[in-house]
Amino acid sequence: MVSRSATGKPARMIRGKWGELYERGELAALPMPLQSIVSTPVMASAIANERDDVFAGFAGQGVGLVRDLPPAGQVFGRLVEEATALLDGITTLPGVTAQRGVHA
Repeated sequence: MVSRSATGKPARMIRGKWGELYERGELAALPMPLQSIVSTPVMASAIANERDDVFAGFAGQGVGLVRDLPPAGQVFGRLVEEATALLDGITTLPGVTAQRGVHA
């Protein structure tokens, strides 16, 4: 859903009771930054008490920056290549003694 319930500006968020109150018109969002002053304690409490039904979080804020959508296999392959390159570059790791190419 897109709602002004968190900051006073439109934001993509996962549907929850807090946003739905504003969506139905039961509450009106204040202008930014005042809405954040109202919403921050509610969201913090919802997160601390694992109340995803109240506020489940933001979602999709960066969707407008997506320029291509490669297949999952290609994304995973790149992830493995980059992780391998980083791990191959590690020569020491505090508290770990190991020999290259030797697996337990």
